[in-house]
Amino acid sequence: MLTFAAETTSRYHYPWTIFPATHSCFSPPSICCCATANTIHSPTSAQPSMPTRTTSASPSHARDMPTCPTSASSDRCPERLPIFQTVIFRRTHVKLYHIMKKLFCPFLFFALMGILSFSFVGCDKEDVEALPDYVVKVDANGNATKGHRFTKIDDSNFFIDNISYRIIDDALMVTGYNKLLPIDTANIISELLYKGRRMKVTSICDMAFGNCTTLTSVTLPSTLKRIMQNAFQRCTALTSITLPESAVIENAAFIGCHNLATITIPKGITEIRAGVFKDCTSLTSVTIPSSVTSIWENAFEGCISLSSLTFFEGTTNIGNYAFQDCSSLTSVTFPESVTSIGADSFSRCTSLTTISIPSSIGYIGEGAFSSCTGLKDVYCYAEIIPRTEAFVFDGIDPTSSTLHVPALAIDNYKSNWCWKGFGSIVAL
Repeated sequence: MLTFAAETTSRYHYPWTIFPATHSCFSPPSICCCATANTIHSPTSAQPSMPTRTTSASPSHARDMPTCPTSASSDRCPERLPIFQTVIFRRTHVKLYHIMKKLFCPFLFFALMGILSFSFVGCDKEDVEALPDYVVKVDANGNATKGHRFTKIDDSNFFIDNISYRIIDDALMVTGYNKLLPIDTANIISELLYKGRRMKVTSICDMAFGNCTTLTSVTLPSTLKRIMQNAFQRCTALTSITLPESAVIENAAFIGCHNLATITIPKGITEIRAGVFKDCTSLTSVTIPSSVTSIWENAFEGCISLSSLTFFEGTTNIGNYAFQDCSSLTSVTFPESVTSIGADSFSRCTSLTTISIPSSIGYIGEGAFSSCTGLKDVYCYAEIIPRTEAFVFDGIDPTSSTLHVPALAIDNYKSNWCWKGFGSIVAL
């Protein structure tokens, strides 16, 4: 006679034991679902004692399950079920468990997401209301905040108002404007919230507004880091510009802006590159901040209305032709930081009357002040004559010009072939 004892599984916690020896074929065996001292018993007390496998239930299960009678006179367990009913119940339970798992989990997921979405809608509204004017948010329907208009071109390119932008990595580049519509004002946004990404405008590409003759005003955001070559070339109606701090202004960015009368160069700009303001014929004054260390070639060439030029300590190099043909410029005082003045850098500045050259100067290029026909006084504070190329002062009137130098160096200047052409050389 064999006795089978099944283990309690951790998944269902249904201990059960089968004792088929004392049952007929038509009388199904029974199961005892009770526990005494965490032990599973045989169905009748009359059954011989057989070794059975015991299974420990958790303390909570042991408290909830009824105990079997312990006296020898008791022959039945009070909580006995036919085993086929128990097996059917357990199989049904397993099936229902899996069905409910499949149906309920997606329902729970979507219900939870709905609750979260509803919650975030309120937060999003608050965020939009808190956004600064220069930040634009575009929702999933293409509606832009702050009264702006959004027009999608493709996944990376779009218009905001009449200005086109491109997504590059996690930043925005201004690529141009809608040439089918007239544009007189370009208000470039600072930041965009789009498709869950917050992106800053960091650059304006080559020729973005090139030859836009109707453009009169441009607002550049503080996030801007680079204005590329010829970005605003020949915007002949543009009258003023304020550059953002720390931006790189590339070659010829504002070349040929004939009506540009005012520019503001902030601290943080370190270079004024080649031809940036060339032929800005209405420009009247320029102040170079201390952060600018180098002015490249042709930077202000042909600015014929430029009459005031102010340097602050910090500039070290002035490139070739940098201020050539600035015919309204009357005087130039270089800061002590300047060490090099390039070739033809101030040539043909016919109204220039006074020049002050610091003691730090080490090099003056060929023809640097040539054809400055109105030059009267040159003050050079260098006791050691700087390295000087040919024709530096070519074309000046020697009868009306005076060179002022340190007293100890007068004889050296008088004997130097490049400096001796002045009508008189006197001590400072």
